[in-house]
Amino acid sequence: EERIQVRDLSVLIQGRLNNQHGSKSAMTYDVSGVYLITPSWKIGSHFGTGFRNASLYERYGAYLTSFGIFDIGNVNLSSEKSYTWDGTIAYSDDNDTFSITPFISHVSNPIVLESAIYTNSPENRKAHGVESFYERYFGDISYRANYTYTSGENLIDIPMHEIGNSLIYNKDKLTTNVRLS
Repeated sequence: EERIQVRDLSVLIQGRLNNQHGSKSAMTYDVSGVYLITPSWKIGSHFGTGFRNASLYERYGAYLTSFGIFDIGNVNLSSEKSYTWDGTIAYSDDNDTFSITPFISHVSNPIVLESAIYTNSPENRKAHGVESFYERYFGDISYRANYTYTSGENLIDIPMHEIGNSLIYNKDKLTTNVRLS
């Protein structure tokens, strides 16, 4: 990890070697930057890569029915690889915080449950959209509303519209959150 600060610009560069027993290893990295336009306004951007090995259940999973045990795991699964880019503009003062973030995400070799067995799909997952939130502070309590729009290809389990509300209590080292999505 390397953090570079030049006046109102902050850049963070990170890298990690993922090495899991029984799976291939892979190098992932992240590069992000934030620029303070004014004390209340900032813009930022992030690009990162990802890597996910199959879970134990995806490799060795099975389920039991009245007809017997059915294996759905697949020991021959390959790892997923991904990259994500996002950019953001944010405003914050003593009472309010607002942010809007467009994003692009790509997952190659996704692991899916197909015909009752886990397999790597030949079709990549491609997503793009925008996330936004608004948070209002009332002393130790804040209210946060967020919205995410996502569209793309092969997004089996990702909703197009997601709305959330949170009531947050934050006092000293205690934080409690009640969320409704």
